[in-house]
Amino acid sequence: MGDMSNSSDFYAKNQRSENSHAGGFGCSVAELRSLMEQRAAEAVLRVQEDYGGVEGLCSRLNTSPTE
Repeated sequence: MGDMSNSSDFYAKNQRSENSHAGGFGCSVAELRSLMEQRAAEAVLRVQEDYGGVEGLCSRLNTSPTE
């Protein structure tokens, strides 16, 4: 395979602003990263409070909770 030394350049050029809701999504990359740091009951509570449950989070991400 090729040299991976330029991988950081690739990611830096292709990442959008983490604080914006780019691409029409109602949730930013920074918000998702923060949510992923939560564990167990804290994560469930945060999804309920911030997004109105799993369905609300999925709606913001333009995806289905079952597919």
